[in-house]
Amino acid sequence: MIYIVLPLVAEGKKVREIISKLRCDLSQTHYKLIAVVDGGDEITLEELGTLKGDDLIIRSNRVRMGMGATMSTGFLTAMLDSQRDDDYVITIEGDQVNSPNLLSELLHGLDRGADVVIASRYQAEDGYRNFPFARKFFSRSVNRLMRKICPIPGVSDYTIFLRGYRMKILNEAKRHFGKFGLIQAKGSISNTELLVKLSIFTRQFSEIPFTYHSSEKLRIRNVNIPGTINEYFVLILYLKRIFNKVRKYKALDDQGTLTASR
Repeated sequence: MIYIVLPLVAEGKKVREIISKLRCDLSQTHYKLIAVVDGGDEITLEELGTLKGDDLIIRSNRVRMGMGATMSTGFLTAMLDSQRDDDYVITIEGDQVNSPNLLSELLHGLDRGADVVIASRYQAEDGYRNFPFARKFFSRSVNRLMRKICPIPGVSDYTIFLRGYRMKILNEAKRHFGKFGLIQAKGSISNTELLVKLSIFTRQFSEIPFTYHSSEKLRIRNVNIPGTINEYFVLILYLKRIFNKVRKYKALDDQGTLTASR
């Protein structure tokens, strides 16, 4: 089963085009679409109501909770519905659905054995297209920082939303962090948090080239850069505590193994 997690914020009537295209692209596969509407967007919910089907699961946060909570709702919905560890979860932004061959390439990467496949802007010749300079500079800087502080072999893009996940690795992370501990961050840094947490359990990451075309919606969306920097600072401290605990538990486990072998 392929689960498509689709967070929707103020998509309105455009959601009909989004769902229709995904249904067309996935028509030859066994799939479910999980549409998560953030902030009680009644217009988007009404449109989704007219698109109901066995392949569409609709979830809604009545209060604007941010990307982290929206993503968490989508992942938990997929994990509760799934019956197999070899199911896939794909996360796609509403205004990026038309990216050519993106979905098939993410699925192909998972088919080849990767636990996480990332659509990376740093594997493409022109990873950013029509991006505001400030957003592009900030994104590049954050990714450089994360590569230095939390290096993951084979990963260059820590912040991109467009990814494919194997259900097995998500379930394993959920068993360790708990039902609501998989994603703690509120904003877009939740993408970075989840990626680094998954790196504790696997090294099977791969990247595919991706050019991020800036949409009109993205260009008018305000980003609180100082606030986001503060979120990354808090996240890094949080992740460091997690990694220290993991090292401690592994050391204790190794000691127990050595004692038992004697």
